[in-house]
Amino acid sequence: SPQIEDVLGYGPQEYLADPTLRSESIHPEDQGAVLEEDRRTDETGEPYATEHRRLTKDGRTVWVRDEAVLIRGEGGEPLFWQGIMMDITERKRSEEALREAENRYRTLVEQIPAVVYVDSVDEEGSTTYISPQIEGLLGYSPRDYISNPGHWKTLIHPEDHERVLLEHEQATATGEPFSMEYRFVARDGRVVWVRDEAVLVRDESGSPRFWQGIQTDITGRKSVEEALQISERRFRAIVEQSPLSIQIFSPEGQTLQVNRAWEELWGVTLGDIAGYNILEDQQLVEKGIMPYIQRGFGGERTLIPPVLYDPEETIPDLTTNAHPGRWVRAFIYPVEDEAGGIREVILMHEDITERKRAEEALSQSEENLRATFEQAAVGMAQVDLDGRWFRVNQKLCEIVGFTKEELRGLTFQEITHPDDLESDLEQVRRLLAGEIETYSMH
Repeated sequence: SPQIEDVLGYGPQEYLADPTLRSESIHPEDQGAVLEEDRRTDETGEPYATEHRRLTKDGRTVWVRDEAVLIRGEGGEPLFWQGIMMDITERKRSEEALREAENRYRTLVEQIPAVVYVDSVDEEGSTTYISPQIEGLLGYSPRDYISNPGHWKTLIHPEDHERVLLEHEQATATGEPFSMEYRFVARDGRVVWVRDEAVLVRDESGSPRFWQGIQTDITGRKSVEEALQISERRFRAIVEQSPLSIQIFSPEGQTLQVNRAWEELWGVTLGDIAGYNILEDQQLVEKGIMPYIQRGFGGERTLIPPVLYDPEETIPDLTTNAHPGRWVRAFIYPVEDEAGGIREVILMHEDITERKRAEEALSQSEENLRATFEQAAVGMAQVDLDGRWFRVNQKLCEIVGFTKEELRGLTFQEITHPDDLESDLEQVRRLLAGEIETYSMH
């Protein structure tokens, strides 16, 4: 027919005039198969059908579908072959492009560090495709997975099984995307955490075709998160149970966290000081402590000298302590992030109020004793074990006629009358031996 010119570039008369054109226009790579099919169908009389390449008059390559049937006479004798040749070049190009796209997609899918899968939209959610990475993840081959409908459900960790299936049923019923983190039990007994995400793919009419999903191994991340949680719980327990008051600040000076010892020390809770900023505390400025605080916020570990701090001056009417003022000494230090920036600042207080009170009481007691000693109406002195004077009052100086400086250069033996010295030394011996507690001589 005239269409032969559209397909191969030869007019009908030109094509018929050269009997060799039919075979010679076949692409060299396809000639063997096409001529073999010619021979076979000539011998058997069966219908002829091939798809092969042809070379056009201008040298182009086209794909054709060539079909023919043997026409027989009334007696069954072969008369001629009647056929049709169709240009299928565009279809072949589309098929080739599709194969290339599929190959690229498969290459991509099978090289990414995740498992890609396709599930049917039936109730069971059977897996129709799963990438080879599943074997590295769980120890099962794609064939194991695909040959056993619903296999994935049997591998879900018992503690996650119910919640995963409920979410799966919900997604199946609504068509909404499926997204969960849960555990599988691998073939060798390992527990594997995955992030599983899938979307429902629909056709042009909106009808569901299949679920396409990806499973990412997040076991390493989960292990890090678990270790971090354990570390945070341990840190929180250390902070909470510490006998020292601990206050944690943001780099800007707001209080982020306090422990029980801090609340007991100051008689307030974290909620009571929502607006408090340590860098704006005037009491610390007035008492000369702010430079130490600023060093801590500047990145230095700093020991803060003892100070008497009264929360009533800074946050009045909030403390529940009957005597809110407390003597504390403190240590402030920064907590840095990976980049070396200050993430938090920690202030630790030690309550030294009782120690200060004891020191003050001791100091007062010593002052009282000193006044009593100096103002006594009788002579009083302290001597060492060798008899040397190291402390005397004024009355004794008046009695013996020596100044304090002169007495400190002498011993009591040197100013005792010779007639009394032996008796005096005997009494001292007995006193040191614990035989007597006191003695007196006249």
